[in-house]
Amino acid sequence: MRTIVKMLAFVVGIILFTGCTYVQRGAAIGAGAGAAVGGFWAPQVGTLTAAQGAMIGAAGGGLVGALVGDGLENMSRQDLENEIANLKRQLAEKDRMLGEKDKKISDQDKMISDQQAEIDRLKKRIAELEARTGETRTREVLAEYTLEGSVLFKSGSAELTKLGQETLDKVADELKKDYPGRKVNVEGHTDNVPIKSSQWKSNWELGAGRALAVLHYLKAKGIEEEKFTATTYSEFTPKADNGTKEGRSENRRVVIVVVK
Repeated sequence: MRTIVKMLAFVVGIILFTGCTYVQRGAAIGAGAGAAVGGFWAPQVGTLTAAQGAMIGAAGGGLVGALVGDGLENMSRQDLENEIANLKRQLAEKDRMLGEKDKKISDQDKMISDQQAEIDRLKKRIAELEARTGETRTREVLAEYTLEGSVLFKSGSAELTKLGQETLDKVADELKKDYPGRKVNVEGHTDNVPIKSSQWKSNWELGAGRALAVLHYLKAKGIEEEKFTATTYSEFTPKADNGTKEGRSENRRVVIVVVK
């Protein structure tokens, strides 16, 4: 009896310390425990020897142990699969969040690029205007007439009012009397309020339209056509603060410059 138990204990020990599955380990442990119990109780009953009891106990215990081990192995596998599935979900969520961040960054980059392109365009336009105007301003200025936009035009319009025509009649008389044959540049200036509901695409076009309206009116009054030039400054050469109503009113103007 002792020999059988020792051998079974030895086998169980070997199995426990080798790379066996949960089923194999459970069977080994169950067999060892069953053998020990069977070998002890069989002589007490008297119908079986210790060896027979140990063998029967080993068989029964091994079966029970294997079933328990199988349950443990299945439970462990299921837990592992659940953990893997959970990690996959976390990775998918992180990928989604990264994708959204990448899109936001891309949209912001495009917006910044568009804004920079618009700034570059305006700088180029201003430089061109300054270059052309510089040619006029470097000449000796003989006279300069600054006319309020509210006197010459209605809001958002380049059509001369009656009061505007009367004002230009006086200017035309002075030009013909005091500065015959001189070159005349007509400058159109606006405030910085964006154009919303008129025929003009922007303040650039409004400034140009008003300058040309004055030019054509003076030409009709007898000023030589070849002496004229017209320039639009839009909102970019204010003479007052566009942040106030009064300042914006001052900035809406037409300037007639007579040069030598």
